[in-house]
Amino acid sequence: MKILLGSLTYPLPNGVTNSINLTLDGFTAAGHELLIVAPDYGTGHVRKEHRPVASSRISQLVSKPLGNSELFFSIKAAPQIQNLIESFQPDAYWLHTVTWAPNIFEVLMQRSGRPNVLTYHTMIDYYGRVYAGQIGETHMANRSRDVAEAMDHVIVPSTYIEKRLRGWGVTKPVSVIPTGVRPIEENYTSETVKKKYRIPAQHKILLSVGRLVREKNIAGLFAALKEILKTRTDVTLLLVGPGNLKEFRKEAEALGVGRHVVMTDQVELAEARKFYGAADLFVFASQNETQGLVFGEAMSAGLPIVALDSPIRSQFYPEEVAVVAKDESSLAAGVINLLDDDARCQQLRQAGQTFFEANLSVETMIERQLGVFNSLGGRS
Repeated sequence: MKILLGSLTYPLPNGVTNSINLTLDGFTAAGHELLIVAPDYGTGHVRKEHRPVASSRISQLVSKPLGNSELFFSIKAAPQIQNLIESFQPDAYWLHTVTWAPNIFEVLMQRSGRPNVLTYHTMIDYYGRVYAGQIGETHMANRSRDVAEAMDHVIVPSTYIEKRLRGWGVTKPVSVIPTGVRPIEENYTSETVKKKYRIPAQHKILLSVGRLVREKNIAGLFAALKEILKTRTDVTLLLVGPGNLKEFRKEAEALGVGRHVVMTDQVELAEARKFYGAADLFVFASQNETQGLVFGEAMSAGLPIVALDSPIRSQFYPEEVAVVAKDESSLAAGVINLLDDDARCQQLRQAGQTFFEANLSVETMIERQLGVFNSLGGRS
């Protein structure tokens, strides 16, 4: 089967890109042919299936002040995508981004007469609220419903997202397929990371991986760190990921925790995965995630987890494999207690490894995704 994928964020270092790459590998191994269409981020072809097309200069001006780096397709992308469709002749289309307005890939796939599939990765209604208040939240919820209803099938990474879509009026078939995680096989040492980022040798490293944007509740991590430092000062919060570093450095300094915060900025996905082995604990404060990639990575690396409760907790980091906190104060307490409890850390490592192997494998994800496309028909 030939499948044409569309994403506005590929190949930026984020969970969606990771999910797409895992899918490309799995479907190709199963004998299918896929191409990924995305705005041109100036990276060139990051893999043989990647087809960058013209991106919008307007979106560059809008995204940068918001601390985001996502781009949109420009008007020039329309003939480029159309030419690709004519040469590739896809059996099905797969959309991986829903945003505030239709993009040209979305329009062309709906005109194709071929099966249309959406993977709904992100709670864009929450993003709408962060950047445009109640009006933005309502608009993005309505957009989510309209796009999903135009599809033949919708894939979501968690039951929580399925319930939200149903609540907005989505009636199309929905499959819950968590994004698989490849086990961490290569790690940095603690000494290597401490030397590179000038972290004191005696410090414990609290690692958080993900984009540094407001919706990830970076402020919550800073608040928890401030509480931790009241009890012990031998800790450094290591934030691995791209974002508005200047804004968050100012925020950390204003809160009095700046000397205990290190931000790596954007690194390649393969490199980001290496940081887990250098850390003592994995900490996470976002309560608006749709999938648990970083939790799976932390578990596979044997890293104990302390995280705020969220709607995806039961699926991705239940209390038997993580310390789940109700607020920033209890997040701080959880960190302090774990740093002083080697036996509890070891128990969480073992439970996490077992949970990861049983629930978050790449093989399970690919098998279920293939089942969705096989059910839609097309040349195979």
